[in-house]
Amino acid sequence: MTPTLAASHPAVTRRTAPIRLGRVDYVNVLPVYMGLDEEGTRCSIVAGVPTELNSRLRRREIDCAPVSAIEVAHARGAYAMIPGLSISSVGPVGSSMLISRRPPHDLDGASVALTTHSAASLAYFRILCARLWRITPRTVDAAPDLDAMLADHDACVLIGNPAIRAVDSAERRGDLHVVDLGEAWLELTGLPCIFAVWALWRDWAAERPADAALLREDLERGRAWGVDPAHRDALDARGAAETGLSVAQLHAYFDKQDYRLTSAHERGLRRFFDELAALDLAAPVESLEFAP
Repeated sequence: MTPTLAASHPAVTRRTAPIRLGRVDYVNVLPVYMGLDEEGTRCSIVAGVPTELNSRLRRREIDCAPVSAIEVAHARGAYAMIPGLSISSVGPVGSSMLISRRPPHDLDGASVALTTHSAASLAYFRILCARLWRITPRTVDAAPDLDAMLADHDACVLIGNPAIRAVDSAERRGDLHVVDLGEAWLELTGLPCIFAVWALWRDWAAERPADAALLREDLERGRAWGVDPAHRDALDARGAAETGLSVAQLHAYFDKQDYRLTSAHERGLRRFFDELAALDLAAPVESLEFAP
């Protein structure tokens, strides 16, 4: 059970309802949430794949979650982001992948299976198709299984733990093209690739400012634990246990992950929102809204 810090934070006892914090069921959030496991959290954790958390936050079944970046655009200003935090990469990310029988620029008109577990990665894929590879593939939703996807399609897009395992399988096969969407985004824009941000409803943050501050404190403390080199061996071992891959593979994977939201990351997020609007994938985003 996740430990609680209520005894050392008297403000917690004044709440009438717990803070419901979403957690993605993938190892890319492990540094932050393992930090919460180890350091303690005053939140109630609700797990799910990205698209589930997007929907649950939209329905107010949770109060905050690391949601797909495109979900912030769809919210039309109703969400605020936790400042300074993201799930991102500067270059390769290792878990947002196009795996294909052909090079990506040869996929015009080809059939591409898209995971049903992602929103942001699929948006990045569509942007890259239009802006970098200049192709228009035919797409179909599919469960995230490499062999099943490629049995009927020319390529597939996978995210999270299934993508990490699929890359391992593809590299063992040696006959597939493996394209990292984070790396392709850097090639296109020269900017960080922001897959998710921790978001909450702006009216919730206004009504419960103490809880919004508490939530931010917990997440920042969790991240601080997770990126501390002193905890790296434990993090790698936990990631290997959750994915079934080697400790060395998870060490290399975590090296690619970035949990910051700096000014450069904000520029990357703005570019993402601009491209979404230009391609009619989401409404224009006038400004980035952050929780206090």
